[in-house]
Amino acid sequence: MLKSLLLIGLALFSSGSFSQDTPFVFRNTDRPTFDEQITVPQLLKKLGDKRLILLDVRLKEDFDKEPTLIPGATYMDPEYLPEWSASLSSDSKVVVYCVAGKWVSQKVAFMLSEQGLDVSTLSGGIKAWKQSKIQ
Repeated sequence: MLKSLLLIGLALFSSGSFSQDTPFVFRNTDRPTFDEQITVPQLLKKLGDKRLILLDVRLKEDFDKEPTLIPGATYMDPEYLPEWSASLSSDSKVVVYCVAGKWVSQKVAFMLSEQGLDVSTLSGGIKAWKQSKIQ
């Protein structure tokens, strides 16, 4: 019995099931929802806040098709979230947006909030920004 348990444990360990070195994969079936949203008019009021970090987190292929940023934003590829998220200040107010404010920005916001950051998504994403005619 003990020998069987040891063999099972060894098989699990060697298969990587308990490994902390598993690579980060952003594109998977996990689609957490995130309810903290701000609208374009609310974002406009925050643009002067020195604690604001505005992040464009569109998938790379979406950003490459239309690389326009909201003024003051920085593009961060969500596929590399573990690398860049560590550099975000814990006393900042983070706003993330994607194409339409759906799964990409919600997933990024959820993951950043799990790290203790004050984060919200831009409702409607960059589409809402463009439709507001603010450039």
